[in-house]
Amino acid sequence: MRHVHLIALACGLVVALIAVLLLAGGGAAGAPSPVAAATRERPRSTAAPSVESLASDAADAQAQRAAAAGSGEQLLSASTLAVGPRGVQILPVMGAGRRTVEPVELWWWPEDGGDSSADNASFSGLLQECRMDAALSARAQRIAADEQGRFFAPAPKAEGVVIARSSELWGYASLDAQSDDPTYVVCEPDATLQVRVIDGGGAAVEGVRVALRQHYHGQFFHDHGVALTDAQGLARLPHYRALIDGDWDFSARYSIAIAEPLSAEVARLIDVTAPPTELVELVLPPVGSVEVEFEGASAHLRAGLELLEFGATPPEDHDERFADGRRDLSAARVRFPFVGVGRELVPWSFQSGEQRPHDEARRLGPVRAGDEVRLRVRLLVPEQASTTRLTGRVINQAGDALAQVRLRVSIQCEGGDDTTYQVIGSRSDAAGRFSVPCSLPCDVPVQVRLNGEHSDGRSFATVGRGVAVPLDASAFELGDLRVVESTLLAAGKVVERAGAPVPRAEVDVFERVDHVRANGESWVEWRTHARGVRADEHGAFTFWGEAVGGRVWLQARSRARRSNLTRVERGQSDVVLVLERDGAIAGRVLLPPLAPTDFVYVTATSRIRNFHALAPDEDWNARLDTNGEFLLAGLPPDEYEINVYHDGRDAALETIERVVVKEHATTRDARLDPLDLRGLDELFVVEIFAPEGRPLGAVNELEHGESADDAWENEHTGHRLILHRDGPPLWIVADGCAFQELIPASTPARITLQRAPRVRVRLDEALAPLPEELEIGVAITSPGEPAWLSEFYADELHFGAARVGVGTLRRVGALKATLWLYGEDSIALPAQFLGAARVVAVSAQQELVITCDPAQLAEALEELR
Repeated sequence: MRHVHLIALACGLVVALIAVLLLAGGGAAGAPSPVAAATRERPRSTAAPSVESLASDAADAQAQRAAAAGSGEQLLSASTLAVGPRGVQILPVMGAGRRTVEPVELWWWPEDGGDSSADNASFSGLLQECRMDAALSARAQRIAADEQGRFFAPAPKAEGVVIARSSELWGYASLDAQSDDPTYVVCEPDATLQVRVIDGGGAAVEGVRVALRQHYHGQFFHDHGVALTDAQGLARLPHYRALIDGDWDFSARYSIAIAEPLSAEVARLIDVTAPPTELVELVLPPVGSVEVEFEGASAHLRAGLELLEFGATPPEDHDERFADGRRDLSAARVRFPFVGVGRELVPWSFQSGEQRPHDEARRLGPVRAGDEVRLRVRLLVPEQASTTRLTGRVINQAGDALAQVRLRVSIQCEGGDDTTYQVIGSRSDAAGRFSVPCSLPCDVPVQVRLNGEHSDGRSFATVGRGVAVPLDASAFELGDLRVVESTLLAAGKVVERAGAPVPRAEVDVFERVDHVRANGESWVEWRTHARGVRADEHGAFTFWGEAVGGRVWLQARSRARRSNLTRVERGQSDVVLVLERDGAIAGRVLLPPLAPTDFVYVTATSRIRNFHALAPDEDWNARLDTNGEFLLAGLPPDEYEINVYHDGRDAALETIERVVVKEHATTRDARLDPLDLRGLDELFVVEIFAPEGRPLGAVNELEHGESADDAWENEHTGHRLILHRDGPPLWIVADGCAFQELIPASTPARITLQRAPRVRVRLDEALAPLPEELEIGVAITSPGEPAWLSEFYADELHFGAARVGVGTLRRVGALKATLWLYGEDSIALPAQFLGAARVVAVSAQQELVITCDPAQLAEALEELR
């Protein structure tokens, strides 16, 4: 008790001192408080704060808000303690070290979530449509800093987006009712891509859609941002890194492309780690226009229709992500102003979840520039299914009505080979009754099942078969539907060491299954029952359900803290999970000049795994920021092995052993702060350029291992490669370029590839006519290249009825050819070139003639027959 009185006396003296200071400052009208003045005058932070300081700052903020909100004699509610009257604290930071961004401007963008109209379009939608900045002043409000320079969300549990912008930095973060306090807004260097579209005569073209495009192996693409050109032909794609949104796909290629249904792609490949700062100019090829008129569906159905694509794509190969011709329809007619000439048009529609090509409307598109083509598409009017009103009462196993519970009524129709479903949300009334409409187009009785949950999250469901409902009734009483309620799995609370509850902590639930084979061998299998389930505002949590073996293991997590893995028995309701302080590892990696940091990451592997020895393995890794810094947070106290990797490389660039992490501390090992990789003799950067001198947007490298069949391809976005001086020889390949052998030990820092020759290959006229049912092809390689490269990557051309094949070769110089015949089987024949057997790197098309031994050809044809 004596200690309590001393603490109370100390608190009283502190309060009195603060009051004296406030009275002294109040004498000068308009004078800033000492705290506010110090906040404004402090220099911009350059050092990365430790995990301890971040946690301490958050604790101080919570303590100040708690002291201002209520009495110190009893514990404040968790919501007030964690959220406060203004909402969670917002910290704008940059880099892996979370350095404070100052000065900074913050905006609050509330998300309505219900209406998808233009006025209420989502933040992410407007960001990708490059219209977010124009809507900012109308949709968002400026967040003012408090007297101590801190920023807070406008209200407790406010949901929306926080936008942070500084002189050359920009970032955003989404907030919801479960957001951590504080919430970090990570700002990154901002960049705007600028594009100009002109026609063949150099005149600006207005209204053209331009996209920041990500290509996936030529199979489909994804547009991260789309903008329209203005009257000067200019389009802006702002906030480049936010548009990419961390989607650094290292096997894809990126470009700035015209996103219209053209006859051929018009795009400028870019290095995803170094987007162009200059104006990118794209030339629109000759185009016409297409107008599509729909008929046969009412206006309210048309709103749900989309024109997916132009192109004669078989239905089984169709992918809706090929969507340059995609438009939403809100009227009976839609016009495409920029359609490539000379292509066949096949309109697709999207109706009631089904993609449908309208082959009856297929026709040739614009033939000359300026032509307009009109298509008429008749849509099928879906049959209106009869509606049956289903009513009933939901009861538990004891026969008690379940009042005011959330319900999901599942209606299933099994007709022939097809099964259709309808799931309707509802809520029971005070008597446990509910009513839902059933409108499945079904010619057999439907089956009805029920599931849902109580307000506390406890679930329930019907078991066995549902109730058969006749189709000819306008209403049908289901009667009492008995459900089985889930049992209590575990309940308890998450607290700090001092016993204070931890609001909104995340709780993971694992199941352990012990296996024993007949020979006595045993092993443990871990199954995840639930991940990241939030405790409530008072730190309380409850899990419902069953567990294999009757026991589960729980672990709580909250902002760089976690609890020990705790075993609980099924139904235990007094579980207490105590959060321990995690640690972190911070450092910086120095790379060779020009090496992109986006493709380098750091991993941590636990060596001792103390109390985590039973838990499923965790993956700790972090990317380098633009300064080469990294922060591996949320590490339990342990000893770790740190590895630095570059994407596309299996072997680590560097390994650091025995890095110790202590509780609630940030480790800055001298070997990692910094880790200097600039001086490694085997590590260097090569820049690859196209024949015309521009940096390439994507480069692949072909490598060969020790065995004859061991060959692989590494794909890189961008024109820079990080290689090892003592690495094996490899071959470089890029779009439109010929193969280039690269010997790392003697490779210069800059390589310009040769142009890929374009060839016209025809069969010797002296060869006898070949059967029409056979397919004929030729594989062209180079006699000077390794055998593994010829087998891994041959240039293949196929002959049409004219016995001519046209294409691009990846080889320059001497060539050799193999003729292939394809029937039920395939046969390869040696082939010879008549005359020239070499090609050069020029833009003009070169002609080659090949022949083969007539006797060998006749023997091969007989074998195929």
